[in-house]
Amino acid sequence: MKRFVPLLAAAAVGALLASPLAAATIAQWSFNNDTTNPKPPTSGAGSLSTQGGMTFLTALTSDNTGSPGDATPLSPLGWNHSQAMNNTATPATAAAGAAFSGSVGLKATASTVGYGNIRVSWHQAQGFRGSRYYQLFATSDGTTFVPVSGGVGAVAANLGGTPGNPWYSALSIDNNGLVDVRVNDGKILNATGESMGYELSYAFAPGSAYENNPNFAVVLAAVYPAGGNDYVSSFAGSTNLADATKGYLRNGTSTGGGLRYDLITVAGTAIPEPGSLALLVVACLGCGGRRRRRRDRAVATN
Repeated sequence: MKRFVPLLAAAAVGALLASPLAAATIAQWSFNNDTTNPKPPTSGAGSLSTQGGMTFLTALTSDNTGSPGDATPLSPLGWNHSQAMNNTATPATAAAGAAFSGSVGLKATASTVGYGNIRVSWHQAQGFRGSRYYQLFATSDGTTFVPVSGGVGAVAANLGGTPGNPWYSALSIDNNGLVDVRVNDGKILNATGESMGYELSYAFAPGSAYENNPNFAVVLAAVYPAGGNDYVSSFAGSTNLADATKGYLRNGTSTGGGLRYDLITVAGTAIPEPGSLALLVVACLGCGGRRRRRRDRAVATN
């Protein structure tokens, strides 16, 4: 019986650590009522900024309809809003060679102290001259960003139908954080934002350096295709601005290279505090002690 008590305590602690915990939102941006810059999170704590010349457009208009999966309060004008971006260093918006691969993007920062199983997700739509490829980068020291790896990338339909119909001929994110967006039409947004009804997400491997980290941040940046030396647009098209390889080429006066994001979210599961584990062990020891006393009384009575 003396061995039973510590074994019971160890088993209880193991069960607590192994039990699934509900994911909690660390920071989220929904943009529905926001006309400010920089962008405060709708919930939680964090910061959102741009790099490499990308800028926020702050007007709340129906042209920037947000994801139909957005359950946060509507804007005062009565629609879910997405964050429009400008100067995205994609084929239409930058002079050739002006922005190298991975240099222009959107940065989200949120401390993950107290959280494990970190997951980043967002909804994305873009014009036909937007980059076909984007890479997710992450940092554990707040300074050095590296392409993510070892996790799980996924695309989930959220009130927007099945990926590929009717908006995309390709929409994916792989386990190394590379996003592939291939649009079917020149105008990717409609009045209900259905093209934004797809959640792209990346779940970092359990136990990664990004857990319980005050310096965690990610960047989603436009990149060249593997082995390429220039951006490739997301729509091949058939006009005089297009070719079979790069789609719509750079053109400093043409539009259609903008981006829109919604429901940018950093989430994780709470890490049990040491005090909670200690209380559990004490409770288990107490249960073992009561069981031993009952056994002793039974023996004495007999």
